[in-house]
Amino acid sequence: MKERLKRNLKDIVLVIVEILLSLWTSTVLALDITGVLSVELKWIPLVSFLGFALIIGVHMYHLYQRLSARMELVFGEEYPSCHYQKDGLTLYRVGVINRGGSTIEGFCPLLESIEPPIIRFTPVSLTIMNHPTEERVPLDPVGKDPSLFADMIAHEHTIKNDGSVTHTFRISYFPKYIPREIEPGDYTMQILATGKNVQPVRKRFKITWKDNHIRVENIKD
Repeated sequence: MKERLKRNLKDIVLVIVEILLSLWTSTVLALDITGVLSVELKWIPLVSFLGFALIIGVHMYHLYQRLSARMELVFGEEYPSCHYQKDGLTLYRVGVINRGGSTIEGFCPLLESIEPPIIRFTPVSLTIMNHPTEERVPLDPVGKDPSLFADMIAHEHTIKNDGSVTHTFRISYFPKYIPREIEPGDYTMQILATGKNVQPVRKRFKITWKDNHIRVENIKD
C-alpha cells in the first residue's frame, strides 16, 4: 500500500492542484461574466485559465511518460543482485528496469554480439534470474529498481581432493545444456533487451578475465 501510494504521489498532487485551479478559474470567470471584477482585475481570469491549462499539460505529459513502455539496462554496485556469490559460484548479471507504468509482455534478454566472436551464432537468449527454464517473461514496473536480472557471466571454482582449484568461466545463455565456456582474455559483450510493443535497448560491457579473476565494466557510448 505504501509503495503504491509513493509511486502515485505525483499524480495525486497534480489532481489536487487541478481541482483547486479549476474551482478558482470557474469562480473568477463567473465574477468576470457578472461584472463583479473591476477593469484593473480583468487579467486574473486569463492568468487562471493559462495556469489551469499548464497544469493539465504537465499531468498529461507525466501520464504519457508513465504509460509509455520503456526499458533500461543497468549494472553496478548499487544493484546488489548484479553480483551474486554462493558456494563457489559468482554470477554477473545485468538488471532491467521497466520505466513505464504497465507490464511489458514477452521480455527477452539477449547476448546480441561478443568480440572476439567466440560464439558461432548470435543473438542467443540469456538466462533470466528466477526463471531458468523460460526464454520470455513479463517485465513488471517496480519503481526505480530493476524488475528482473539476466545472467551474463558465471565464474565457478571447484576445490579438488588434492587441494587444487579449477576455475571455469562461462556465458550464461539459454538453454543451459549448450556448451558455453570461454577462455581467458578480453571480450566486449553487447546485451539487447526486447519485448512486445517496446523499443529495444542495448548496453555494452567489457569483460576481462586474467589470473583467474574476472572484471565486468560498463562501456559508455
